[in-house]
Amino acid sequence: MLFFGFLFVIFISDLAAQTQHGDQCTTSDNRNGVCQPLSTCAKPEDINVSANLCSNEQEPIVCCPESRVSYKKCKLFGRLAYKTYGVTSLSLNPTVVNVTIPECDHSVPLIVGGEKAKIGEFPHMAALGYKNSDNGKIEFRCGGTLISEHFILTAGHCLITQTPVVVRLNEYNMINDSDDAVDYDIEAIIKHPSYKPTKSKYNDIALLKLTTPVSLSKEVRPACLHNTFNIKTNRAVAIGFGKVEFAGDQSNELLKVGLDIFPNDECQMYYNDRKLKSGIIDTQICSGYKEGGKDTCEGDSGGPLQITDPNNQCLYYVIGVTSLGKSCGGATPAIYTRVSSYLDWIESVVWPPVQGGGLLLP
Repeated sequence: MLFFGFLFVIFISDLAAQTQHGDQCTTSDNRNGVCQPLSTCAKPEDINVSANLCSNEQEPIVCCPESRVSYKKCKLFGRLAYKTYGVTSLSLNPTVVNVTIPECDHSVPLIVGGEKAKIGEFPHMAALGYKNSDNGKIEFRCGGTLISEHFILTAGHCLITQTPVVVRLNEYNMINDSDDAVDYDIEAIIKHPSYKPTKSKYNDIALLKLTTPVSLSKEVRPACLHNTFNIKTNRAVAIGFGKVEFAGDQSNELLKVGLDIFPNDECQMYYNDRKLKSGIIDTQICSGYKEGGKDTCEGDSGGPLQITDPNNQCLYYVIGVTSLGKSCGGATPAIYTRVSSYLDWIESVVWPPVQGGGLLLP
């Protein structure tokens, strides 16, 4: 590991002692950041260690300013959920003051045991359509997440036996045309290079590139990508058009369900699978409902497991991609691919570096 030849005087505050490697933080100059080893910061020589200390280990863990392109794009896309109005002040000398108001429909506290999502509630939800070889009709069998104007995040196993031909956005009811759903053709399918479905169920993640860019609005806008291993909540929300009961019919309506996040070691007993030779690993998330009756099911595959930003309820952060499970709605939790483990790969495809060292930001 690379260390830097500086001498530091370190003061550990009560707050710093509570933050650990991977936690989100705020720098001393009020910028969003992530707690990580000093040597891994983009510009470690510019970090005031004593003022930005998260914890004091062999190498100082400091609050590094967030520089990931996905984080920057998240903030940019998040503006679509707000509208600025000019309001005239009530005074002897009236002036116009700009007021920014959120325009998102957030009502999460759930799809087995779930409930219907409100129109506009999940502007990033995507449905993947497959052509029925017998009648030529489009059937929506997997989900995905809009993460940029050009790309959908989904599961690798949604692309094994048959590949989707269309992505539908702004869909909340498959048999009702009142939700202004829009279909987009698929230009390219990119599976994670380490996804080997014949050998294992790990690295179950993929990207779909759309033929034409999505027209973004408050109704259709990308979700944010969760960028740290630690998840500061034990509750998440899954959404999809999957079956509403084991061996039952698929839902025509977008459903949401609130789920508990389990420590991975609690899930090991449920999954003794030859394609999970190392058990449930750090690149996966275990989530379900402790009492049973709430779960993702067949047809939800590829869809997002997400949390909200406590400081901005209009922003969803995708922490997982629905990967695998057992009987729907039972006490057995499902497994999700952990998004933060694949951020480097996602960013390299969605926002690739360009010649000269910059970034291509579509």
